[in-house]
Amino acid sequence: KLKKQAKMLSRRDEARTEWISGVSHDIRTPLSLVLGYSNLLEEQACTDEKIRKEASVIRQESLKIRDLIEDLNLTSKLEYHMQPLRMEQVYPVQILRKAVADLLNSMEQAERYPLSICIEPGFETFSLEADEQLLFRAFRNILGNSVRHNEGGCSLGVRAWMKDGRPHVQFYDNGRGIPPAICHYLNGGQMPEENVHLMGLRIVRQIIGAHGGTICTREDGHGIEIRFQALI
Repeated sequence: KLKKQAKMLSRRDEARTEWISGVSHDIRTPLSLVLGYSNLLEEQACTDEKIRKEASVIRQESLKIRDLIEDLNLTSKLEYHMQPLRMEQVYPVQILRKAVADLLNSMEQAERYPLSICIEPGFETFSLEADEQLLFRAFRNILGNSVRHNEGGCSLGVRAWMKDGRPHVQFYDNGRGIPPAICHYLNGGQMPEENVHLMGLRIVRQIIGAHGGTICTREDGHGIEIRFQALI
């Protein structure tokens, strides 16, 4: 009876994931058209300036929708262990620097978000079996979260080090901080009942958990620390 129940639950979870994946796919096609036409309107020399600005808004908001769809699809697969991990030997320091560079290159006003990075020598040579793309996504989500929720600007920091054979990566900022309900969730608690947006950080927790690591936040909500498994 228990086996039958477990099988039914597994089928339900698989059906839910497939449904989300199907809906995501169906939305991408019309969204691609919206993006294409808005980009065309924005770039045409004969377009009125007011229309060009409105087309730019449409394009930017469409990109946000596209990213949300991708996040929903990924978090669903990670939740039910249906996201295949492409494991290979990687150096997290390289992925971390790539995430920082991607953030800086994507910002229009990078001077409003001064960023410092400190990587201790021991972390430079550390490697582990991981999915490079997903690990990059986790690092990039944390950095992007700091920028997205501090529109007025803030200072960002990244620190990576080894302690007792265990690799640590810390992200911090002096912005408004992570809300207590989300901090509780990231520190191992249940999903908050409050209406808070945490899709990006939920994916971070799922990715780090899938790699056998842990994630925690500072008490004041101004920092997130990732700890990977200790070296054997």
